[in-house]
Amino acid sequence: MKVLKLFTFLLIATINLKAQSIFPGVEIKDPRVIEEAIKQATLSEFIFEGSVIEQEYYKNPYDKNLYTINTINIYKIFKGQDKLNCGTVSLITRGGIDPNDTEMIFRGLPSHSEYYRKGSVGTFFCIQNDELYKQVNPTLSSDNPMLLRSVFPKYGMSIQYSKEITDIYSVDDINGAASGLLGLKFKSLSDFYDYINLAYGINLSSISYCNNSSARIPLNTNGRVIKQVQQSKVLNTQYEPVKVISNFIVHEQYINSIKHKAKFSQNRSGGDLTFSFENEELTFDAFGSYLEFDVYFSANSSGSYLQNAPLHIQYSTSAFGDSIFGRGNITITSGNLLNTTSYHNPMSISRDWDNQTVAVGMGSDNFYSPLQREEVPNTPTKYVHVKMKIKNCEEFAQINFTNASTTQNVTFYTLNPTTDTAQIYFWNNVNYVGGINDKTCVPIIDNVTTTANAGIGDIITIDGKYFGKTKKSGEVWVKNANDGGFTYIKIQDSLDYISWNDKQIKLYCTSKNLASSSITDKVYMGSGPIYVENNLAESTLATTPAPLKVPFAITNGYRTTTKEKIISHITDRATASPSNLIFQCDTSISNYPIRKACVQKAIDIWNCRTGVNWSLGADVSLLIPDNQDGISCIYINDAIHGEPVASTLEKGLAICPASTDWTYDEVDMAFSIDFTNINSRLKWWYNTNNSARPDSTIDFLSVLIHELGHAHSIEHNNDPQDIMYYAVDDPYTSTPASQRHEDLNRWVTSIDAGNWIITKSQSVNWGACSITTMSRQFPANCGIFNGIEDVVVNQNDFLLYPNPSTNSSVNVKINTSTNTTATCLITDITGKELFTQADITLTMATIYLP
Repeated sequence: MKVLKLFTFLLIATINLKAQSIFPGVEIKDPRVIEEAIKQATLSEFIFEGSVIEQEYYKNPYDKNLYTINTINIYKIFKGQDKLNCGTVSLITRGGIDPNDTEMIFRGLPSHSEYYRKGSVGTFFCIQNDELYKQVNPTLSSDNPMLLRSVFPKYGMSIQYSKEITDIYSVDDINGAASGLLGLKFKSLSDFYDYINLAYGINLSSISYCNNSSARIPLNTNGRVIKQVQQSKVLNTQYEPVKVISNFIVHEQYINSIKHKAKFSQNRSGGDLTFSFENEELTFDAFGSYLEFDVYFSANSSGSYLQNAPLHIQYSTSAFGDSIFGRGNITITSGNLLNTTSYHNPMSISRDWDNQTVAVGMGSDNFYSPLQREEVPNTPTKYVHVKMKIKNCEEFAQINFTNASTTQNVTFYTLNPTTDTAQIYFWNNVNYVGGINDKTCVPIIDNVTTTANAGIGDIITIDGKYFGKTKKSGEVWVKNANDGGFTYIKIQDSLDYISWNDKQIKLYCTSKNLASSSITDKVYMGSGPIYVENNLAESTLATTPAPLKVPFAITNGYRTTTKEKIISHITDRATASPSNLIFQCDTSISNYPIRKACVQKAIDIWNCRTGVNWSLGADVSLLIPDNQDGISCIYINDAIHGEPVASTLEKGLAICPASTDWTYDEVDMAFSIDFTNINSRLKWWYNTNNSARPDSTIDFLSVLIHELGHAHSIEHNNDPQDIMYYAVDDPYTSTPASQRHEDLNRWVTSIDAGNWIITKSQSVNWGACSITTMSRQFPANCGIFNGIEDVVVNQNDFLLYPNPSTNSSVNVKINTSTNTTATCLITDITGKELFTQADITLTMATIYLP
């Protein structure tokens, strides 16, 4: 019966360790030998018959060891026809003769090659050379462009024949011809072929014969090996069938002997058995990537003791390759309930049912005594665990139960744990539920934390599967708030990851990566979809239920001593009372009243929004405004021409030893002098009256408000309506007054961020570090902001020449329409003062100044 073929090796060396063989033509001195032989040979990529026609001794220049390159002439190919062609192939073995040892060669001493001499004939079990013989790179001259090695060099490389196979003409000649695999001895060559057929599941009727092989394996119409009938030692074409009994057939006979005793349990309530797929996960090791899953089972009634219950599991050959059991690309282990001596190891009675189906054997070992069957649980419990090696990623697994009618025919139970097989039953129904139809390597994301603020300790949780059992080189990709979410970034480092397994990832939502020098610190976690990339560099986009939202980000630093992310607090670093941080304008700002007015208003706005209690101090004239000098300087930088528009740098970063919290001494802000690196027609626009911004301008007040946000320890976010969005408004179109940064409409989350960091900073014991806690105060006049505008008085003309000038003096010409007095101030291109004269009386006349 075809159904019984799913059991392959029931009695491999398990029958009380008796020195007997389930293969009648095989002599076994130690029953463990055949189990090892089958285990190792099923891992072979190539099984072929041939003879060694040439040997070349090779000294590895790297490890200085000797090797022998055996050139093998191929007769027949049993396995691996898709990669191996007829002709010759090279096979490497350890040992040999040193080609420089002329004395040894002259004396004709035997080779030290481990297994072969020239002329050795046999069947070879091989894989392509990989890590066993590292850095071996000899020159190969064989027809097949590959270097092979034995799949089990410890024991030998082949089943060797005692004579050339083409010289065999009779049964007497065949007897004793094949021997040498782990000590196995064969009574005849046909017994060896029968062993190949039964032990490894190789269809002998589909062997590739090479032109140099005159002896074909005799087969009958059913593909069974047959023996020759000797008549006067002349080759005869009459054949008789071979009577073969294998472990597989022994088990088939056993099932047939008890099947007619099985009864349907219709006199019992229920009596259904259910199997299902559970807990699929992606794992890796040094040899490959694997899809692992459990099969669970349960019964809907009590008192059912498992006797036998095979499964047929079908899979995609595109994803896993074909014949994965024979190729050693699947491992099956019992669940804890059935992991006892009363049940077979499922690997010993499983096999390839066909090239895309594994017959998973599971049943009680009735040759073991005392037998103790297990009751099938009423709740789903692990039946077996399956581990399948992945051949191709991004292919759908298509793993399903199949051949239900076949497997149900041999699914039995008993009514008590120790009863003999005279009392066995069928279940009323055997149900096979579910399947695994995902892509083999691609992560699947089911859920992501919807909202997490960056830099304050919030945690992002990602649920799904196929992330990988361990992180290794896997990453979570997030949107970059430093470019408005245009790019994805791997901002996270090892500090950010809390946990990683195949079903869930947890990581901190941080604002900067400062622990890794390989990633710039100018990247911030921002709102938007996220990607999960596993160790195989396969990734998927999280689109459900909604993209991650990061309302605001607080500046993070990195403490090298404790290797942790820390918050950048704001404190009082000034000596004035009440406690505050004092900003001072460089003359490049203060010499332009409209610029300074914008600075004052921006500070007032932040004071009113969060009570941060900043103030504007006396003007300064610094040779290097951004030096670390304890002065928080705001200035025009003549080296910046629009890229960036402005920048803010915190200086004097320090850790308070008493509280292990981080703060800073000063904040310096630099603004572009012009925008020639963007577009020369763009210019700053100065206005504090909450007017609409005209096109072809950049709003100086809005940029100031944004930069003061950085001084507030707030980083960029991905909301284009918020003042902490990374970019200025489109300078080539106008901005309505209601959308300028001073308007509350643009403070979407920045007020929350400012309030959070002040509250957090006030909870630290700064006094122990001689630092004053920020005194939070809201100004009394927050509802009134005085404003000025940058205007041009058409009736007045002003001319300075030569301009620009390299001379020691310049001419100034002023035409006015009224009598008045004025102060004449001349500055350089950055706004620094060069000349000033006050109380000049101006009339309609022309005035010249030296």
